[in-house]
Amino acid sequence: MAYRGKARGGVIPPTPEEILTRADTYLRSPEQEWDAVYVRIRCSPLGDDYPRERFLRTPIRTIRKVIQLVDDQEKYKSNVASLTSAQLTCVVLQTAHAFSGSKGRGPKTKPKDFLPFPQWKPTAEQSDGPDQVTLHILGSLIRNFSIPLHVYAALSKPAEK
Repeated sequence: MAYRGKARGGVIPPTPEEILTRADTYLRSPEQEWDAVYVRIRCSPLGDDYPRERFLRTPIRTIRKVIQLVDDQEKYKSNVASLTSAQLTCVVLQTAHAFSGSKGRGPKTKPKDFLPFPQWKPTAEQSDGPDQVTLHILGSLIRNFSIPLHVYAALSKPAEK
């Protein structure tokens, strides 16, 4: 039980402001950056129910992962929104080349060349194959001779389309 604001053992739990100050001194970053990170997470679809106290108690590694997911989502949305414009640009370039009267080949352009993030691949890209944890478990089962090798091969290959 708490007595005069103190928890058992005489330790006062830190306030959100103290946690924020400690995180700022630990990372040597100004307070405004943490506010911007919180607002960015809060305004994303991932941050619907993410109160400030929970954000301040979240490990930094988790916050970085959430920011990475938000970045992936923003880049994906930006590329999807620009896809039709990129395809139209390819058609316009080919049409302009056709009307120019040039005898050479037309420009080799792909819509990917006109996307805002052409080299981007999602970091959390879903694959059809098993993840690393599944492969580790299957490997340990093979070492213990619990499953035959052909079963391992069947379980570890990617799904057919």
